[in-house]
Amino acid sequence: MTEFKPELRSLAVGSLPHTDSTAACQLALSTLDIPTWPQLPRLSFLENMYVQYSERFPGVVIENEQITIDREQDLDPELEVLYVAYLMNDLKHAAISPDYAAGLHCFLEMDRERPAIVKGQVTGPISWGLTVGGQGDLPNRLGRAPVG
Repeated sequence: MTEFKPELRSLAVGSLPHTDSTAACQLALSTLDIPTWPQLPRLSFLENMYVQYSERFPGVVIENEQITIDREQDLDPELEVLYVAYLMNDLKHAAISPDYAAGLHCFLEMDRERPAIVKGQVTGPISWGLTVGGQGDLPNRLGRAPVG
């Protein structure tokens, strides 16, 4: 393993305005010292950074370009599946599908030498929790989750 040495290398935020995942990946690879796998929220609402990490999350409802948690349903069965996957270290359960991360999957499938460092971008639990609420929460808070 190579020792990391900070050298003021260029990198970028995860979101790009592209709707073509190949063009976005090529841009990241050709212009950045530390390429970022691109998130493409203009390609699909599922690529919105708050939605992207919600795939298979218990109670998630995605409708009309809004994401909420349906707290009226019995979440126990879905939570059990999530907890068991966590305890069993089942990484496939948490994998992001191409529908939610076209840029990531394109990036991984590109025929090229892999860079030593790749940057990804995720939301933290506080940002996610303040953005994604239950159905019936304040509409201004939930409306459309911010793009980016």
